[in-house]
Amino acid sequence: SGFVPNQTQVTVGGVAAPIMQVIDQSWLFFLTPSADVSGFITVTTPSGTATSSTQFGAPLTGLTVTGFWPGQGPIGSLVIVFGHDFVPLQTQIDLNGVNAPIVQVVDGGLLFFMVPTGAASGPIRVTTPTGSVTTSGSFTVTP
Repeated sequence: SGFVPNQTQVTVGGVAAPIMQVIDQSWLFFLTPSADVSGFITVTTPSGTATSSTQFGAPLTGLTVTGFWPGQGPIGSLVIVFGHDFVPLQTQIDLNGVNAPIVQVVDGGLLFFMVPTGAASGPIRVTTPTGSVTTSGSFTVTP
């Protein structure tokens, strides 16, 4: 916590990582400095420095979903999915069996989609030309 826009720095294994965006005081997104970087993640803010207790490793290979955020939201809200091997213009999302018509793959490991009309709470499935994978957790559709 304590992330401050334009005043927060991140390193992975001692290598500076460019910050994509500080979402709020407790959420930030950043790009890893390179595909083969590994080591502890260190975040420095005006309030101090914190280092992860575990090391970040080499990227996963093959289609995977490592998480999504937020865990709940209404129809039409934005959901961010984290993983590996997402393919721009060839990745489909469905939420508990309902296709999301708008999917934006930012890069091979990050995509956005809108909660589709008619969706109910349940797992998120990502499908690419290499296969599909379903999240172990469920997204909750709220009123």
